[in-house]
Amino acid sequence: IGYQIFSRKIKGFEKALEKYGAKKVVFCCFRGGLRSGVFADYFNRKGREVYKLDGGYKAYRKHVRESLQKLKLPKKVVVLYGLTGSGKTEIVKKLKDTVDLEGLANHRSSLFGAVGLKPRSQKMFETLLLRELEKKRGWLILEGESRKIGDMIIPEKIFAAMKSAKNINIVCSLEKRIKRILKEYFDRDEKIEQIKSIVPKLKKVIGKKKTEEYMDMLVEGKHYEY
Repeated sequence: IGYQIFSRKIKGFEKALEKYGAKKVVFCCFRGGLRSGVFADYFNRKGREVYKLDGGYKAYRKHVRESLQKLKLPKKVVVLYGLTGSGKTEIVKKLKDTVDLEGLANHRSSLFGAVGLKPRSQKMFETLLLRELEKKRGWLILEGESRKIGDMIIPEKIFAAMKSAKNINIVCSLEKRIKRILKEYFDRDEKIEQIKSIVPKLKKVIGKKKTEEYMDMLVEGKHYEY
């Protein structure tokens, strides 16, 4: 049955493999391994060295989750804090020994955090996070976050380390913060449209009158005013 299923998909997979050139390719099922074993066997017989993931994707996910809990983190953990627009992410990107949590999540960790971005899944976030943390030794520098970045949850062990870490507060003038935020969020019309769709959600926090005022300012292009 595995070969029957495979035969219908062979051309698509052969074409897909072409773009990876000489890179190592691993086939996997969700957990069983029958179909991925058929695929791997076929391509190895054709002279294209490929591999099969034992236990499938389910086993890999278990490995990621367990590794994140068992991982030995660097002893020196530093967390950067500061108001929105103070440049924390820029600092994280410039320094070594850092992990850009928001970059891995593809989300800025706020109500407007997904503007102009396509957030990753929890599974991909954890996979990328493990890959980055395994590289760290003496120091680990992170940006301060709540437990959630958008819909993604920071693994318990990493969040516990962040709560007990040395904190550094990044101070920045209001003018510089505004300029940085405008550059990040208002550089494309599609981003502005996304912001317009999100602002009404602020009503529960700042009230109807203030929310309507901000919407009017957005429509009139008064992004800089405050």
